Amino acid sequence: CGRGKMPGLAIVQTMDSDSPSIAMAATSDTVAFLDEELRHRHEAGLPPISRMTRIVAQHEDLTACEQLIDRVTESFRALATDNRCDTLGPMPCPLARIRGRHRRETLLTAPTGEIMQQWLHRALHERVLSDQALSIDVDPISLL
Repeated sequence: CGRGKMPGLAIVQTMDSDSPSIAMAATSDTVAFLDEELRHRHEAGLPPISRMTRIVAQHEDLTACEQLIDRVTESFRALATDNRCDTLGPMPCPLARIRGRHRRETLLTAPTGEIMQQWLHRALHERVLSDQALSIDVDPISLL
């Protein structure tokens, strides 16, 4: 859309046409959009204000998948000695099933990379992350 010398056309479908994000996109107000997005991320404690790690459990059996991510999430909560560390989840992944495997996730946030690294190190030491059905993504680019 808009690549090269020819102008492009973008069609956006939304349930909330009064959304500030839609209005800023329509007027190409990139600076206002980025300022607003950064403000929201700051209020929610999300990157780039903090550091994030995504833990995903996958299993053919839904109950086993849920039990695994529940156990891992509770273990991380117990290891969070810094009250600024937080867990969001467990919850279904946006793509909750791929190739016959159920997927559940928990997001971890910490104020700095150093605190996140210490938290993950404690989890590795306690063998919280030893299950092969788990994947760990530090500073995830996508949450899909």
